[in-house]
Order: sequence, then structure tokens, then C-alpha cells
Amino acid sequence: MRKIRILITDDEKSARFGMARGLNRIPCDVIEAQDGQQTLDAILAAHPDLVFLDLNMPVFDGHSVLRRLAEQPDANRQCHIYVVTANDGVKSAVERIRLGAVGYITKPYQVEPLLTIAVRVAERLNLQDRVSEFENQQAFDALVDISLPVWAL
Repeated sequence: MRKIRILITDDEKSARFGMARGLNRIPCDVIEAQDGQQTLDAILAAHPDLVFLDLNMPVFDGHSVLRRLAEQPDANRQCHIYVVTANDGVKSAVERIRLGAVGYITKPYQVEPLLTIAVRVAERLNLQDRVSEFENQQAFDALVDISLPVWAL
């Protein structure tokens, strides 16, 4: 399984520590952020594969992070963002998904669903890598076919 980069955002250090500890069962690099500005900066600079985005953070909240990412054309569109919240309604969940989140997790959460999400993201990235390799090989093969003179075939 591919090693993925995971960004954990929460203003509570103990929450970040607990989530990181649980996720260390799979191959991953964990990055942490404690407020909205650090989260936005980490997404734009570190290009994580997966983000667990807490909603209630200082500087600006998780919803603002999503809104700012949606406004930036060069934002990392490949990262999978899961909102982490203590209370969520259907209307706010739909709005967050419209802004780019792929799902949400309610607090308190268990480690197993987090691991399931991370493994799925890693599997999806592995599949994308394999498809890309296959497409590159096909393009190379086509180039060789075109480049060789008829008598060489």
C-alpha cells in the first residue's frame, strides 16, 4: 500500500495526538495544524492526500478553509477532505460537500472508520498511479510504433 500524507487539523493537541496515534497503523506521514490559517497553508504547501478538517478552530474555522480552497484555482484538488464535527446537520453537510469535502465524521469517533477512510484513499491513489503508468506505457508503445520504419516491424 502506498504511503500517504495525512493532515490532521484540530485546535486541541490531544485530539490531534489521538488521531495521529490511531492512524500510525498504516503507512502514512502525518502533518498537524491547530488553526484555520495553518490548515490552509499546509494544504497549499504540503499537498496532503487526506485531510481530517475540524470545524471549530481559531483564526478561521473549517468551513472558511473549505470556502477559501474553493476560491483558489491552484488549490490542491487531489486531497480528500473529511470534515470532523461534534454536531452536524444535513444542510451544513451538503454545503461542505459542495465546497469540496468528500464526507464527514462526527465526534466522538472511533479509530477504525478513520483507518478505513485512509486505506481507501491509499488504494484509490495506488489505482490512479497504475492507470497513469499504463497510459504512459501505451503512449510510449504508440510512439515507438509510429517512429519505426515499416521494414523494422
